[in-house]
Amino acid sequence: MSNILACSQVISGESSPDLLERIATGLEALEIRPSERALSLLAAHLLLVEKWNRAYNLTAIRDPAEMVVRHVLDSAAVLPLVHGGRLLDAGSGAGFPGMVLSILSPGMATILVESNTKKARFLDYAVRRLGLGAQVGVHWGRLEAYHPDREFDTVVVRALAPLKRVVALTSLLLLSGGRLVVLKGRREELDRELLELGPGWRIEKFPLSIPGLTAERWACVMERETGA
Repeated sequence: MSNILACSQVISGESSPDLLERIATGLEALEIRPSERALSLLAAHLLLVEKWNRAYNLTAIRDPAEMVVRHVLDSAAVLPLVHGGRLLDAGSGAGFPGMVLSILSPGMATILVESNTKKARFLDYAVRRLGLGAQVGVHWGRLEAYHPDREFDTVVVRALAPLKRVVALTSLLLLSGGRLVVLKGRREELDRELLELGPGWRIEKFPLSIPGLTAERWACVMERETGA
């Protein structure tokens, strides 16, 4: 099934024009201008999350308008920090941020890793339903048991574990010169967790301004130092 046909079948409710507009307006505020295909895919994915959420509790957020801000835009805000052609979303949940980043970067190969059975089943369904199987793969299982044939240019993590644990789980999944992008809330929390890390990392911290969200958000970009 083509992406366009799949999206047209998913986006069939009365709320879809408003949802598309909310996503487009928010992305424009982030200086991201998606194609019509990408915009339709983002809306269709969000509507699938809403539908499955009624039975499977994929996310505590129920309102699609709030999902736009807290999931889609929050995920899209780190797009400028992603580099390379291979992306791993560690602990993807309902596909945030990995599915969003992949849709906005159609040339990028993405793997979504999720240990929760219901969430992994949803991800697999969403990828197939939206016709993204050539670009997005789903691995059901624990991150520490995941051993891919190739490492990744970027590993992105959102609300998975404390930073020290995240590094332990993901550092071997990165290519030499790859980067780990970790999304955090308050700067105070991020700084405290950075103090617990050992040496060997080059670290940059970026404040994120999410349209419609007043809560503090930060991205921490980590790269291995040469020889570490």
